Amino acid sequence: MLHFSCFNCRTIGLAVKCNPATGTVDRHILYSTDDGIPIRVNAVQVEGQRILWGFNPGYITMTTRPKSVVGRQLRVFADFHQGGVTALALPSFVPDIVLSAGEDGTVKIWDVPSLSCVSSIVGISGAATCLELTRDYRIVAGYTSGAIVIWNIRVDHLVKEFRDQLRGRDMGQRTTSPSSTNILDSRRIIEPITADTSCPVQAIKHDGDVILVTYAGSSEIYKYNMNGERLGVYGCGHDTGTISCMEWDTAQVAEDVSLQAAMKLRTKMTEDASLVYRSSTKSATPTRTTRILVTGDTAGTICVWDGDATNIDEHRIRPLRVLHGHISPISALYVDACKIVSGSDDGWIRIWDPLSGVLVNVLGNKIPKSAPIDRNDVSVMRVTSIQCDDYRGIATIGHQVKTWDFSPNKQMLNKRNLRKNVRAGAGEARKLHYEIKQEWKESAETMQQERKEREREAKELSKMTLGGLSDEEMLAYAMMLSQEQSGEVSPQDIPISKADYVDENDEELMMAMIASLETASIQNGSTSSSSSDDTLAEWPAVGQQSQKSNAGTIWNDTQARVNDDEDDEELQYVLKMSEKEF
Repeated sequence: MLHFSCFNCRTIGLAVKCNPATGTVDRHILYSTDDGIPIRVNAVQVEGQRILWGFNPGYITMTTRPKSVVGRQLRVFADFHQGGVTALALPSFVPDIVLSAGEDGTVKIWDVPSLSCVSSIVGISGAATCLELTRDYRIVAGYTSGAIVIWNIRVDHLVKEFRDQLRGRDMGQRTTSPSSTNILDSRRIIEPITADTSCPVQAIKHDGDVILVTYAGSSEIYKYNMNGERLGVYGCGHDTGTISCMEWDTAQVAEDVSLQAAMKLRTKMTEDASLVYRSSTKSATPTRTTRILVTGDTAGTICVWDGDATNIDEHRIRPLRVLHGHISPISALYVDACKIVSGSDDGWIRIWDPLSGVLVNVLGNKIPKSAPIDRNDVSVMRVTSIQCDDYRGIATIGHQVKTWDFSPNKQMLNKRNLRKNVRAGAGEARKLHYEIKQEWKESAETMQQERKEREREAKELSKMTLGGLSDEEMLAYAMMLSQEQSGEVSPQDIPISKADYVDENDEELMMAMIASLETASIQNGSTSSSSSDDTLAEWPAVGQQSQKSNAGTIWNDTQARVNDDEDDEELQYVLKMSEKEF
C-alpha cells in the first residue's frame, strides 16, 4: 500500500517523503550526509524505510526513516572502496545485510548493525554495473565488459560467522576469518555474448534459480540458471530499437483469491450477477499462471513476454503482445497481474491491460508556462520511476512527483465532479485534445514570429527607400547627392540652348503664325484711310526697314515651306484660322 512514499534525487543526493493520498510533501528533507547539504551520489537504492547512498569517493551511507522525526538516523559505514561506488543492493527480505560494488572491481558485504565490512570478494577486473542478492543469499553481478559473475555462497552464513567473530573478540577469544578460497571456488562466470567489450550489462532480474539479463545496445533478453547455463533468448520483438528498461512480475499469486477480492469491485451488485459469478468460480479448473515479463525500447515499443518460457529447437522466444503508443524512448515500467504502467522520456504515462493489450488510460505531463525550466532538457520530462498498488500510483517525472487514484471509493466520492457520459476512449480524447492544443500554440507562435519578421523587413525597406520614395525619386535624389559631393555645377548655372526646349516642328509652326500676323497687319494699314498718327506711332522708327526686310524674308520662307507642305492638312488649317481671326 502506498500510504507514504520516498523519492530521491541522485543529482543532488537528497530524498523527500510524500503522501500520495493527499499530495502533501514532508517539509523535512532527508540528506545523504551529516552535513545537511546537497551532494551528488553515484548510486542509490530505496526500500521501504531505508535509503542506501553510494558516493564517488568510495564510501556508503544509509538513511533510516522511521515514523517519528526524532528517530531519523543516518549511518556511515566504516570501510570504503578504492574508487567510486557503481552499484548497490538493498534486499527487502533481509534488513541487516547490504551489498556494494565499486570501480576497483570488488563486491563488499556489509553488516548493518555494526556498520562493518564482512567480506570483500573479487569477481573480475572492471566495474560492476548491476548487483543483486537472491532469496537464497547468492550474489549476482554484471560488469561493464558484459560478463556476469555468480557466487554460489550463503551470504547469511558469512554474516553470522562475522558476528560470532565480533562477539569472540569482545570476550577475548581467538577466532579465524572465513577462508577466501572457498569463496573463489564458488564463483561462476558467464562470458559476454559478443567479443565486443562495449556492451555492458544493463539490468538483471532474478527469481529462484533463473536470472534474466539485458545488455546495453541489445534488443534481446538472455535467460540463465545459477550454474551459468543459457536457458533461452527472447527476441523478434524490438526490431526498431534497443531495450532501455525491463520489469519482471515475480510475485506469487494466491490460489484461493476470487476475482472480486483481487479487483476490489464495488459490493453493490445485482443478485443475478452475483449468482452467475459464484457458479463460474466454483466450476473453474485451476490453470497455469504466467509470470509476465515486460520490456521497453528506445523506439517507444513495449513487448510482453512469458517470463517462464524456454527455447524450443534453438528458436527465439517471441513476445505475447507488442504495444505501440509512445513516441519517445521508454524510461520506466511497472507490471503486476492486472496492469502494465509505462513512462517515457516525454513525461507521458500509459496504463495497459496485460491480457488484451488495450490502452486503459493516458496520463499527460503538463508543465506550467511560467515554470523556469529548459524544455529542451530531457531530464526535466523523463519518467524515472513508477510505483503502484491496486488503484493508486506514484511517479517521478523530472523534478516533480505526481500521483493518481482510480479506486472505486474515490470515484464514488467525486461522482458529482465527474463528467457525465464519459466515453470509453476518454484517454485518447484527452491525448488528442492535448496534441491539438500544442499544435495551436505552435501555430500561434509561428504566426507571431512571421508578423515580427514582416514588420522588421518593412522597417528596413522604409529605411532603405528614405521614407517610401519611388525608384525615379530615389534616382534623382542620388544624382543630386552625387553632384553635391563631387562639386559639379548646379543645374541653374548650366546654360540652356534653344534646342533644349524648342522642337523643330513647333518652331516652324511659330514662324508661320508670326508671318501671317504681320501680313494681316500690313493689309489693314494699306486699306484703312482713317489711320491716325497715334497708330503709326506704334511702329518703331529705329530698325523699321530691317524689320520689314526680315518679315519679308520670313514670309517668303514660310510660303515656300507651305508650298512644300501642302499635304500637311493640320498646318493649312492653322494658317486659315489665323487669317480669319485677324
